[in-house]
Amino acid sequence: MGNYAVFRTPVFDKKASDFSKDFNKQIEKIENQLEINPYVGKPLGTKWFREKKISEYRMYYLIYEDL
Repeated sequence: MGNYAVFRTPVFDKKASDFSKDFNKQIEKIENQLEINPYVGKPLGTKWFREKKISEYRMYYLIYEDL
């Protein structure tokens, strides 16, 4: 585990459960990557709001330095 923690929203968990196991493995891989370095995604106007793509889908996330 890295220096950061990844938290999912209930809506994200519900939507993710509708996808295949392979797709959810890709989500877990990205979450593991974000625990180490949350700045790997594409910035969306600010340093703390970013996105990562999984095929044609996008996963948006926020970075909180002070939590």
